Amino acid sequence: MSVKGDYKNDICITIENLKSEILDISHKIHDNPETGLEERFACKLLTQSLSSHGFKVDCGIGGLETAFSAVYASNKEGPRIAILAEYDALRGIGHGCGHNIVAASAYGAAVSLPAIVDEVGGCVAVIGTPAEETLGGKINLLDAGVFDIYDFAMMVHPTNIRKNILGRCALACTGITYEFVGKSSHSALERQGINALSACINTFQNIAGIRSSFSFGQMVNGVILDGGSASNIVPGYAKAEFCLRAKNVKELNDLIERVDRCAKAGAEAVGTKLNIVREPLFTERYSNHAMDEAFRKNLEFLGKQGFYPRKDDFVGSSDIGNVSLKLPTIHEYISIADENINMHSVEFAEVTTSEKGDEGCILGAKALAMTALDLLTDNNLREETVYEFKNKEEVNL
Repeated sequence: MSVKGDYKNDICITIENLKSEILDISHKIHDNPETGLEERFACKLLTQSLSSHGFKVDCGIGGLETAFSAVYASNKEGPRIAILAEYDALRGIGHGCGHNIVAASAYGAAVSLPAIVDEVGGCVAVIGTPAEETLGGKINLLDAGVFDIYDFAMMVHPTNIRKNILGRCALACTGITYEFVGKSSHSALERQGINALSACINTFQNIAGIRSSFSFGQMVNGVILDGGSASNIVPGYAKAEFCLRAKNVKELNDLIERVDRCAKAGAEAVGTKLNIVREPLFTERYSNHAMDEAFRKNLEFLGKQGFYPRKDDFVGSSDIGNVSLKLPTIHEYISIADENINMHSVEFAEVTTSEKGDEGCILGAKALAMTALDLLTDNNLREETVYEFKNKEEVNL
């Protein structure tokens, strides 16, 4: 057996020995759900646990209280690998996206590697990235230069697809909130008021009117967050939140301009003021195929299979896309549930701590660690990965 094969067996043994510790982290994060930028329990749990395994911890990186880096570096030069952890929950649902598994798999992968890193050289780090569901914490960390010192990035995410999925791309995405400010009045004196809700509804209707001209991959979904408090009062204030997606940032910016015009026209028709609040842009995702293949082979080593997505498979959005523009990146999906259990649901949150959820967590940790090992020890893989990254083509949906 090759030396690398011996190391991979060592990884499996280490993770199995730490299995109860890894799953305890998954379950504790699950049982203490925290929304974006509020993940203090999860951040403390992860950083204290990583520190106990010899990782050098730095909290509050990138100006985000609940972001962190936990680094284990050899005295020998070598590749620097970032394993990304997410741990924010969904408002009102909990861990319906399975970020407790994301965090625990990253933790499990990292703590299996220090002895190997000491031998082969390089660096392995867990980067704690808060607020993936809302702010997009990875964008802040990128802007702060946190990823500048790393050569490769990777993470796993649980899914409700029956198969483990590799190399899935993602849409560019952003959120926009429109506030319409009019003038309240008694509903019997409607002409004395300026109906902000009417301007808001106009915006939805204007967007509906242009949907047929959307390019492939362009999507707009919205909800009214505030439309007034009583039917006998002309609402002087209304607020709507929209999620916009497109194939890439270029097409997303075009969509933003068009939806802004819909809101401006809706406000102007009624005479309200319009305030626009923009969220950061999540870019399209470029999955590195050379790293995908390494991950796939490691799943096979573990007796599992990985599949590439079909053209008609679901495509979402994540701030990992922004990372994939900075350095070679993978974001692989581990199956823990069937399609009849929807993502972003209470039911999916329950599955993440089930027997199948626990199995997926440990599988993800092993495959991540083995892929990190491949990058640490295989110069040909590193060269192929970097070449592909520098010559990447437009994301293929």
